[in-house]
Amino acid sequence: VGVVVIPEGLPTALTIIYTFALDRLKNKGLLVKKQSLVETLGSVDVILTDKTGTLTYNKHTVRKFWFNNKIYSVTGIGYSKKGEILLNNKKVDNKELEIFLEALTNSVETNIIEENNEIKIIGDPLEAALIFLARKAGKETYYEKIRLLEFDSIRKRMSIVIKKDNKYIAFVKGAPEKVLEISKFIYLNGRKVDIEKYRNRIREVFEEFAKEGFRTLAFGYKELKSLDEEIEKDIVFLGIVGIEDPVREDAIDAIKFAKEAGIDVYIVTGDHPLTAVFVGRKVGLGEKFILGEDLKKMGNKELLNILKDTKIIARADPDDKFRLVKLFKNNGYYVAFIGDGINDSLSLKVADIGISLEDAADIAKESSSAILLRNSFSSVIEAIKEGRKIYYSLKVYLIILLSILLGIFTHILITFFFFSQIFLNVITILALNMAVETIYSISIVNAEMDERYLKRKPEKRMINNRTILGIIRNSLFIGILSTSIAFATVGNVYSIMLFFVLSRPILMWYYKFKYNIELFKSKNIFISIFLSILLISSFLNPYLLKYVGGKYPIFFDFVIVSLFAFLLMIIKIVILYVERSAGT
Repeated sequence: VGVVVIPEGLPTALTIIYTFALDRLKNKGLLVKKQSLVETLGSVDVILTDKTGTLTYNKHTVRKFWFNNKIYSVTGIGYSKKGEILLNNKKVDNKELEIFLEALTNSVETNIIEENNEIKIIGDPLEAALIFLARKAGKETYYEKIRLLEFDSIRKRMSIVIKKDNKYIAFVKGAPEKVLEISKFIYLNGRKVDIEKYRNRIREVFEEFAKEGFRTLAFGYKELKSLDEEIEKDIVFLGIVGIEDPVREDAIDAIKFAKEAGIDVYIVTGDHPLTAVFVGRKVGLGEKFILGEDLKKMGNKELLNILKDTKIIARADPDDKFRLVKLFKNNGYYVAFIGDGINDSLSLKVADIGISLEDAADIAKESSSAILLRNSFSSVIEAIKEGRKIYYSLKVYLIILLSILLGIFTHILITFFFFSQIFLNVITILALNMAVETIYSISIVNAEMDERYLKRKPEKRMINNRTILGIIRNSLFIGILSTSIAFATVGNVYSIMLFFVLSRPILMWYYKFKYNIELFKSKNIFISIFLSILLISSFLNPYLLKYVGGKYPIFFDFVIVSLFAFLLMIIKIVILYVERSAGT
C-alpha cells in the first residue's frame, strides 16, 4: 500500500517537466534561474518596469536641443554621425556651439568602438547619443579628466572636472530641474548672465521637450579656482537636449494582453513625468501619474487606492521602487520587477520574480531570479504566457497522477477488504508508477493553450478543495472499474495494468476540455502512451502462454478492458456535460 501512496517517480518526473519548461522559457527570451519560479511566473498579477529598453528600444537620438535661448533641430537616425544641426531649417555654424558641444563630450563616461562598420557602445546608450551629436557637428573634443562626482538617485546629476589650458572646468549633466537648482548664471551670446529672469523659460523648454516624449538632460559648467572649490554650486546653465527613444510596437500589444489577462503594469521611472506620460499614453497605460516625492508622503492604504487607476510613477528613486514591491507583495499580489541598475538590486531580490536586463549591472543580475535575454517587455509577457501553460499543464499532470495512484490504492482496498485478494504486487505497482509518473511527464511539457484562455488568471492554489474532490471522484471510478476488470478477466494482472494506463489518456481528454488545454497536438503524448504499454507488456507473457494453451479466448480480456475504458470515458463525458451546464 505504501508503494502506491508514495509517488516514487514524482521527483524525477517534475525534474523532466521543469527542465523542458525552462528550455521553453529560454526560447521565449527569459532565462530563469530557479525551477520553482516556473509556476510563479504564470501567477504574476503585477509588473513594475522602467520604460527604457523594455517599453522603448534604448536606441537614443538627440532630436532637439536648447542653447543660447534658441531651439535647434537635429537630423539623422540612431548612432550615426550622418545628420545636420539646423536652426529654423538652416544649417548652423557649429563654432557658435563649441562650449555646448564640449560640455556634451566631456560629461560622459561612455566609449564607442567602431569595428567593421559596426558600433559597439561601452557604457550608457544615452551618453552615446550625446557623443554622436558632437560628431554630427564635427566637434568631438576631449580633455583630461581630473575628478568625477558620480550620478546618484538623490542628486539626479553628475559632474566631471577636466583640465583645459591650465584651467579646471567642471561640466555638470543631469535632470533639468536638478541642474537648474544649482545654477546662478546662464550662458548667452558668449558670456554668462544672471539666470533669474530665464528660469521660467528654461522650465517651459524642458516641459515642452518632455511633452513630445523626449528624455531631457541639462548641462552646465563652472570654472574652478581650485580643485577644493565646491563643484555643484553657482554654476553656469548651458542648455537642454531632447533625446528620442522610440516606443516598441510589440510593447503596445503586450500591455494590451496584460490588461486583458488581469495583470497590472506600472511604469516606474526616474524620468520627467511628461516623458513618462508620453510613453504611457502610447502603450495604453493612460496619462495619470504620481511623483516619487508625492508617493513618499502617502500611507500604504492611500497609495494602494491611487494605484488602482494610476499606472505611471515618475521621478522615482530606488526606495520608491522597493516600497512598491513590498506594498503589492504584502497585499497578496505576485510581483514581477524589471530592473537593470545597481540601485535596483534590492527590489530585484525582494520581488516574487526579479527580472534583470541582459545588459544590466552585474549586481543586478546576481540579485535577480531571471534574466531577460531580449530587452523587450513583450518577452516578459510571452514568458508569463508560457508560465500559465506550464501551470495548467502541471496541474493536469498532478490531478491525473494522483487520480490514478489513488485509483490503484482504491482497487487494492476493495479487493483486499471485500474479496480478500490482492492482484497487484509490489513489482507491478512500481511498473505502473513508472508508466503513469515518469513516462507520462514527457508528454505534458509541450501542451498548448489558446491565447483566449491564457488570459484566465491561475488560482492561487494549484490543488484546491474543488480539485481534491475531482481527484477523489476519479480515483473511485478508476478503482471500482479496475476491480470489475480483475474479476471479469479472472485476475489478469496485465488487463488491470492496461486499464490504469489507458485511464490516463481518457482523463487527459477530459481535462483538455475542462481547462481548454491542448494535450494531444504533440507526438510526445502518443510516444508516452506507447512506452507505457510497452513497459507493462513485460507482464503479458504468463497470460499469452495460457492463451496458447487454450484456457481463455485470446481477445476476451482485451475486449473487457476496452469496454470498461469506454465506460470510464462515458462517465467523464457526462460529468463534463453536467459541469458545463452548471457553469463550473
